[in-house]
Amino acid sequence: MPCKTPYKIFTGERVLATLPKWINQNYPSYKIAIILDSNTKKFCKKHLEKNLNKCPQKKLWIEFKAGEKQKNLKTVEEICEKLFKNNFGRDTLILAFGGGVTGDIAGFLAAIYMRGVPFVQIPTTLLAMVDSSIGGKTGVDTSFGKNLLGAFYEPKAVFADMNFLKTLPKKEYENGLVESLKMFISMDKKAVSKWQKNEKKILKKDKNLLNWIIKNSIQLKQNVTQDDLTENGKRSVLNWGHSVGHALEKLSKYTLSHGHAVGLGMIWESQIAIDKKYLGKDALKQIQTLLKNLEVNLEELKNIKVDAIIETMKTDKKNRNGRIKMIMLKKMGETVHARNDWTVTATPQEIKTAYKNLLHANL
Repeated sequence: MPCKTPYKIFTGERVLATLPKWINQNYPSYKIAIILDSNTKKFCKKHLEKNLNKCPQKKLWIEFKAGEKQKNLKTVEEICEKLFKNNFGRDTLILAFGGGVTGDIAGFLAAIYMRGVPFVQIPTTLLAMVDSSIGGKTGVDTSFGKNLLGAFYEPKAVFADMNFLKTLPKKEYENGLVESLKMFISMDKKAVSKWQKNEKKILKKDKNLLNWIIKNSIQLKQNVTQDDLTENGKRSVLNWGHSVGHALEKLSKYTLSHGHAVGLGMIWESQIAIDKKYLGKDALKQIQTLLKNLEVNLEELKNIKVDAIIETMKTDKKNRNGRIKMIMLKKMGETVHARNDWTVTATPQEIKTAYKNLLHANL
């Protein structure tokens, strides 16, 4: 079923101040459950708490330990039990307050709790603002791979307040930049050019450029999710770099950040595209330069076990008929596709050969 993006996305500075009015207008009699991790509680809770004081509804703050390792069914079950014990029924509004892990957990919880209750995304990291809070993907990880259990369930609204980014650690900021750069390289050549011209200012968190990155990333993601909510067509392009990236994340036991892993995936998958004659070498050089400035270091690929990466990639959701499927870059701003198929088969041998070619050329 096509998605027409009926929910409102609020971006900019101090948009959190508009949240109470929105809640009181749309869910005046609903109980409010705020889901957040330990890091968000430590650094951001007081800002949301201050604004929610303007909402007279009953509130319940539910905290879980920060980290990708907590993104599992056990955490979801523990949160559900707290909601049950506090008599939260179908008249519950869930606020997903934090980064991508929180958004995925709280969104999945909202999709299954009482067979579906409304939720709002309040992303506090750049990665969540430009990517995971938009598009309705929710889910948790399993021992077999990342995001293998989940639902397509859209929020009722997104409040992306740039003020949360002022104290965002450098590593987390770069995480979000990689995800935006991924969208620009695969879908918007002009945005890549603007990025290259303003790279130093972007790295220094220039307010105007950061606002442009967030809004442009959101618009690009909306463009491909509006008519493909369940990822049966063009939405797949958002997964460029993720086939390899998710495998790297899992095998690192999530010590490798998502943005960093996706950056390495973008480079590796670009090499596969070069070997398959889809992409020119100059494009890969540009990509490597852009990512190197975001501290994506190819040295980290030097000692990995390629066979283990391939085995992990076999659980990827894009795969069909036992074949590994991935997005292939054709040129800056464009990926390979035929009719409604936006993925290309990559054999285990092609993945291995690309790895060898990549290391031979760079290390």
